[in-house]
This record gives sequence, structure tokens and C-alpha cells, in this order.
Amino acid sequence: MKKRLKWVAALLGIGMLLGTALVIQSAYFRPFDIRIFYEKIFIERLLDDPELLTRLGLVEQYGINAHNARLTDASPQYIEKKSAWERESLRQLHAYDRAHLDRGQRLSYDVLDIYLTTLVAGHRYHYHNYPVNQLFGVQSQLPTFMATVHPMTSAEDAAFYVKRLSLFREKFDQVLEGLRLREAKGILPPRFVVKKVLPEMRRFIDKEPRDNILFTSFSRRLAKVGGLSEGAHQRMLDAAEKQIREAVYPAYESLIAYFEALQGQPLANNGVWSLPDGDAYYAWEVRRNTTTDLRAPLKISSF
Repeated sequence: MKKRLKWVAALLGIGMLLGTALVIQSAYFRPFDIRIFYEKIFIERLLDDPELLTRLGLVEQYGINAHNARLTDASPQYIEKKSAWERESLRQLHAYDRAHLDRGQRLSYDVLDIYLTTLVAGHRYHYHNYPVNQLFGVQSQLPTFMATVHPMTSAEDAAFYVKRLSLFREKFDQVLEGLRLREAKGILPPRFVVKKVLPEMRRFIDKEPRDNILFTSFSRRLAKVGGLSEGAHQRMLDAAEKQIREAVYPAYESLIAYFEALQGQPLANNGVWSLPDGDAYYAWEVRRNTTTDLRAPLKISSF
């Protein structure tokens, strides 16, 4: 009997070791099963982008919500890190023998291959864009995200909201680092962009913090959160006001100062053709957005 128990214990130990090895191998190396690889790519992509993870709202139901206290990194260092991940993910994908996959797996392989190959081909155009612009720039998208996407169903959600407000300055400093890097590369926003975003940002901070949408939306949504004492409710509001005044507004002031300085530059209203390798960048954008190699605008618009 004792001998049998020893064998059972040994087998269980071996099973645990194999299971641990499989988890480590799947997490840090190319998984044996390509289906696990697809899931690995999806999970890694989400975990690296807390704002995207918040937008999707996939994991909160499982009690996973720490990402709701963070903002997505916007620094050039993060861009390089993400690029390295994309290159390595593509390398790992190509290490699988496509001929040995079933029909569904080949389809998934091809879709991921096109996606990653296109991203890697565009790495040299990382800074061929304008993160602050009048349509979907960070200066307007981030407040919209906070006011409409950030969850607000508990006291913890409210605390995470205040924490995210405190990170505005760090986020905008990262954006500014990228803007200065673009400037060094000869990539400046068009004159009409500067003329539109400056008054927009000035209006955003030209009011008391309690009149700003970051506060008014928070106050309205916080009122619907149950279980908060009157004192706790007031402390949350005071904390939000403090962060808007001390973190959010100074972040915008830094962006405003940068764009005011840009007004002294010889800005033009040119298209992407005027950027370094502008024609090649245009062709890559066409391929990224349409999956075609059509280059002439008239050919594309004819569809």
C-alpha cells in the first residue's frame, strides 16, 4: 500500500512539474500548440494597453481591474518596446509549419501574419503622425475616455479614476517627448492643426476644476455609486478636484506651451507626401487600412 502511494505521489509530482514547465514555456517562449500561441498574442497585447483593456471590459467580471488605475504608456520607449514585441511575435509565428495546420488554423495564421507583417513594415513610420490633432488627439480623447469609458460602479472604481487623473501629467510628458522627437526628424503638425488645437486646449483649462467635464462627469456618475458614506463621497470629489488642478491642468499647460512655440516655426498645410519618405508612408497606410497595394487616391476612391 505504501509503495503504491509513493508511486501515486511521484506521478502527481511529475504531472505538476510538467504542468509548470508547460505554463512557463507558453508564457515566455513559443507555445507548442499554435492555438495557445494565438491566445498568448491576444492576452499580451491587451495586458500591455490598460486603456484598451478598460474599453473592452472583458476581465472586470473576474475581479481583475488593477489596469483601471493606469494609463497606456505613450513614450517613445514604449513604442520601441512594442515594436520589438511585434517583430518577435512575427518570428515566432513563422516558426510554425503552416502546412501542418488544419484549415481553421491556417486562416488564423494568415490573418495574424498579415496583421503583424503590416505592423512590422510600418515601424519606420512610427513618428509620421500627429498625436495632438483636432479630430482624435490625446488632448480630447483622454478626457472623453475618462468621462464615458472608465467604469464607475464602486468606490474602488472612483479611486482608480482619481489615480488616472494624477497620471495625466506623466502621460502628456510622454506625448511631449514624442513630439520633440518628431520635430528633430523634421515632422511638424500642419499649421491648421496648431491653429485648431491651441484654442481647444485653452478652453479646456479656462474654467474652475469643478466646472471641467472631468469633474462634472465624475460627480454625476459617483452619485449613482451605492454604499458610499457622505464623507467618503465628499473626499472623492475633493480628491478629483485636487488632481485636476495639480496634475491635469499643468499637463495641458505644458502642451499649450509647446504648441505656442510651434507658431514660430515655418509650418505649412501639406499632406503626408511632404513627410520624410512620404510616398512610401502613404503606400503603407493604404495597405494597412485597405489590405491593397493601390497607391493612387483616385483608384481607391473609385471603390
